[in-house]
Amino acid sequence: MVRDLTTFPPSNGTTTTHVVPADSEDFDTVAAAVLAAKSEAVVYGGSSPHRAARCARALEQAGFRGTRMAPEPVLEAAFLNEAGPAAEGWVICTTYVDPAELPAGASFVTAYKKRFGVRTVGRFAVEAYDALNFVAEGLRELGSAGVERGAMVRRLRASTYKGLAKTIQFDAVTDEFRWIDGLFLYRVQNGTPHFLGCYDQLKKV
Repeated sequence: MVRDLTTFPPSNGTTTTHVVPADSEDFDTVAAAVLAAKSEAVVYGGSSPHRAARCARALEQAGFRGTRMAPEPVLEAAFLNEAGPAAEGWVICTTYVDPAELPAGASFVTAYKKRFGVRTVGRFAVEAYDALNFVAEGLRELGSAGVERGAMVRRLRASTYKGLAKTIQFDAVTDEFRWIDGLFLYRVQNGTPHFLGCYDQLKKV
């Protein structure tokens, strides 16, 4: 994440990095540097919910009121519990949706709960469903021509599948997965992460 932010900086502004060594818990120094630089936003680039919580508390104590963001691994109970009120307003980027907030997935949610006898749908369940249907569609299109790995890969890379959670497609030039279609945002409000929607759609609002 840090590499991406520094390689593709914002169009209007600059990006700086501050490293807190793994054997250190001194986020106060970083928080002070953030305030001194009059930064508008902070992105925690690590994967530890515990260290993210320390970062959140340090920023809160320093009086930072700008945008605060973190990647998917941070969105765990440990972050919310340990950061406490300091987690309020944090925006977390994930690769999974909240099925309960996905109108297109209402039927899937009902069927999933009935099938597995649960009250909530697990993380990545919708995404797994989309991926399975994407592959199944590719197999169907190959038909009686025979399923060979190379042909299947070419078929999938040339396909676009609009799933419940995201549109699955690949770049026509690089053949790389269009990851921007599969990024979602949550915001912590009243101690609970609330699903905001697809990143690519929200940034255009």
